[in-house]
This record gives sequence, structure tokens and C-alpha cells, in this order.
Amino acid sequence: MSLEKTIVSVPINLPKLEPDDWDRWWDIWKKYATPLKKTGVSPNQESGLHTGFDVFKIEKFSPVYKADYLDLKNIYPTLYDQIMALPVFLYGARFVLSGGDFPAHIDNFSPNWSIRSMFFCEDPVPQWYYTKTDNTGGRYLRLPKTTNWWAYRDGIIKHGTIFRKEYPKIILQVFSDKETTDEFIKTQINLFPDHQIEYDIG
Repeated sequence: MSLEKTIVSVPINLPKLEPDDWDRWWDIWKKYATPLKKTGVSPNQESGLHTGFDVFKIEKFSPVYKADYLDLKNIYPTLYDQIMALPVFLYGARFVLSGGDFPAHIDNFSPNWSIRSMFFCEDPVPQWYYTKTDNTGGRYLRLPKTTNWWAYRDGIIKHGTIFRKEYPKIILQVFSDKETTDEFIKTQINLFPDHQIEYDIG
């Protein structure tokens, strides 16, 4: 019996998230980025080797990993405005740098679309990958040159990242409302068919 193909990863048709002055960004990063602390339970058993900061969060936003808050709206408003232009209801937004390998895992107990931006990574070889929940069928994320935004179905598949010290990566993690995120991602399906990832999901 053949299984139905399920779309699990799609690029998002938005301009690249990037600062208009990288030197200004790196000054901010070096000054404010601090280690994250895991304070709760999640399907991901890793304790975490993350550094970064939150740049937006609502009062009730309480993720498993805790980060310091940076007032990017006043420190770098043009970069902040790019994030806030996302057409979804935001709970939080966080810049994070990984300091180690993260084997394939899920982040949430229930399936959901998760939005991310590969904000900085100069590695010519992909570092982000997916597998089925049984750890088979590894596929690498490859984004079109026009955008560094994408979304993936956390919980339906696993995701992992490879750490290469010479090629650090900073990702923007977006925490958003399920309903508005689902509706937005529906508009992105098949816009980049060559970079869309599908799996046979049982």
C-alpha cells in the first residue's frame, strides 16, 4: 500500500531577514547574546548549547528554553520591523546560535507548523536536516537564493542540525499562533516546488 505524500517543509516567499549593517548587528550580538537555560520538559532531551536573546515576547510567552530579552525595537528598529511584518500572531521571536550537534528530534508534543529564518550561515553545505519519526529518510533543508525564511511541520517529522565550528549559524525562531500560522503557510505551498520537502507519512 502506498502512503500519501505529506508536505513537511516549505520556503516562505518573503524578503530575506537581514540587517542593513552587519557590523552594527555583530556589535549587538557580541554585547547581548547570552546562554539559554532549559527550565522545563520537552520531547527534546538535549540540555542545550544555545546562545542568543529574545527580541519579542508577549507576557504569557513561556518556552522551555529561557533567554534574556533585548529591546530590538529601540536598538535596531529596521531589523525588528522585518520580524514584525510576519503575517501571523506572534508569541515570541528569538535569535539563537547553536554550539553543538543536535540529533533529529521534535520540539513540541503536538504537530504544528514552525517558522524559522536561517539568519546567518555561510556554510556551503546544509546543516539543517529532517528525518521521519523513526529516524529514517534523512533529507537536508535547501532554501532558494531569494529567501532565508521557511516553515516545517514539527511533530510530523523530526529535525536536527549539524555543528561546524568554522561555519556558525544563527537562526531566528518564531513562536506563533497555530491558526494564523496554518492559514499563512497554506499560501506558501508549491511556491518553491524544487525546495519543498515531502515525506510518505504513515
